[in-house]
Amino acid sequence: MPDMKKLLLLCAMALQGWSSGAAAQLITFDDLSAPINYGMADVPNGYAGFNWQGVSYVLPEEVGGAGGVTGTVSAPYVAYAYFEASFSRDTAFNFESAYVTNVWNEGNTHFYGYNGDTLLYSADIWSSPDHTAFAVFNWNNVTKVAIDNGYLATSALDNITISNGTVPAVPEPETYALLASGLLFGFMARRKSKR
Repeated sequence: MPDMKKLLLLCAMALQGWSSGAAAQLITFDDLSAPINYGMADVPNGYAGFNWQGVSYVLPEEVGGAGGVTGTVSAPYVAYAYFEASFSRDTAFNFESAYVTNVWNEGNTHFYGYNGDTLLYSADIWSSPDHTAFAVFNWNNVTKVAIDNGYLATSALDNITISNGTVPAVPEPETYALLASGLLFGFMARRKSKR
């Protein structure tokens, strides 16, 4: 039976290789220099490899808004995304997850994922000043994430997870069927040879 165990181990290793993704990057905003403008400053372009528009990082205790304090997952800073905010770069990335908190009122924060000018994804994430939502996106091959809070609304964002590189290859159902039939055939041949 050692040959069967080796075969199963090789199959498990192959499936592990298919399912493993690219290395994740956690964007916390906590490594930025202290904001000198009343506890807030614009996230500079180039931070974490992205261009930022309509996004500030703040000390929520100084700036105000209960949702900023609630939404601070890692201290001291949290990002405030204003009406029509975005982060983008030229090379595609995978937008994995983020913590989202509506700063002033309860409601939806609208997220849109683009590759170039093509809209690939959209999602509405509900939160309130006393409730932070952990949103899992798993959006692949986007070059821009746009955030729309509606007029005069603000969302706090923290611990954004993105991954770089290519999207992990996912086997097609036919691949699984071929793998299963190969295992079954090997098992049956092994049993027959023992008789």
